[in-house]
Amino acid sequence: MDRVLIANGIQAHLDAKGLFRKVLLRHDLCESTINKVFQGVFSERTLRKIEAILNCRFSSESKAGEPDAASDHLGGYAYHTVKYLEGEYLCARPLFSNPININAYIIEIKWDRSQKALTFQEKSRADYKYRHNGCVYIAWGTPFMNLVTVESGTVRSLLVSLPDEAGMSS
Repeated sequence: MDRVLIANGIQAHLDAKGLFRKVLLRHDLCESTINKVFQGVFSERTLRKIEAILNCRFSSESKAGEPDAASDHLGGYAYHTVKYLEGEYLCARPLFSNPININAYIIEIKWDRSQKALTFQEKSRADYKYRHNGCVYIAWGTPFMNLVTVESGTVRSLLVSLPDEAGMSS
């Protein structure tokens, strides 16, 4: 079990839910214990308490016995901390050629076991030749994620707010 990765996953979960570390203080955890948790120093018992408080598992193992976690360059997020992001989202934006008209399509986000990351795919676009797919980057401590496509030397990044507990973005 990579305790630093778990600590990062707990912080990412708190950030995504708009919570602060002090939410853990209300549940029989002292400030020094909480500070140690975010340094990767904690017992199984402490981890179980935090998982119960936050109603989320941070130490789950994949079928192959390896933790399901994105690489550091994607944000190092653990699957169980971002599982709630999986699904289909409606993207609506003005057309570049005529901003009066709206271009609407679906963006599907799902976990890809082979890439060990959240991935996205644009679907149902009227302008199909411009559809994108790629990886989801989630920077620690921000309420945003980046949907990034890298193709033939071109990089496209779409900055999106992380949904809150009720599924709404700010």
